[in-house]
Amino acid sequence: MLDFNDVVFLYEGYHKYEKGTNYASSNIVLIKGKKNIIIDTGYFGDETIIVSSLKKHDLKVDDIDFVLITHWHFDHIANTNLFKNAIVIKGSYTGNIIIHDPIKHGGRKAEPKDLKEFKKIFEVIKTPGHTSEHLAFLFKTNKGNVIAAGDAIPLANFIDCKKQPIVCQDIKLFNKSRSKILKLADWIIPGHSPMIKIKK
Repeated sequence: MLDFNDVVFLYEGYHKYEKGTNYASSNIVLIKGKKNIIIDTGYFGDETIIVSSLKKHDLKVDDIDFVLITHWHFDHIANTNLFKNAIVIKGSYTGNIIIHDPIKHGGRKAEPKDLKEFKKIFEVIKTPGHTSEHLAFLFKTNKGNVIAAGDAIPLANFIDCKKQPIVCQDIKLFNKSRSKILKLADWIIPGHSPMIKIKK
């Protein structure tokens, strides 16, 4: 079980529309522990922020063991290449979970034994809707379940199920995935805003 205080925002993302243009960069979250984990890697230009923020925690990019990608939009993945030693976990458009291992130099479909092993640290949850390959990640902490939701819950106001997204591949799946997250989570890390405590 993780200490809740080991869930750290390296960078707080944003999402806004100005004059018909969408501007966004994702939250970049560090989970500190026996295995150091980054969730989403932000947009182009965030590299310096990542490096300097890790330094504040006595870490370098080479110290990261896992990079967990919620989905493949550029504002969530642009700096993944910084983490050359990390195993990258992401979804695929066919609904599979993909593991990219830097040592084995390639990607492969996650097997049940992989997911069982990951579950010692985090749980992978399929959350399609915003995109077909979307994933969320659940961490058990001493203050309850923390779920990194990505754009399954892009901003804090999306915990209100009446709020519907503008950008979405499948609205029915989006609402189903959101409900799943809200049921499991005590805390939610949205894609682009501060962590939310869920009232049960």
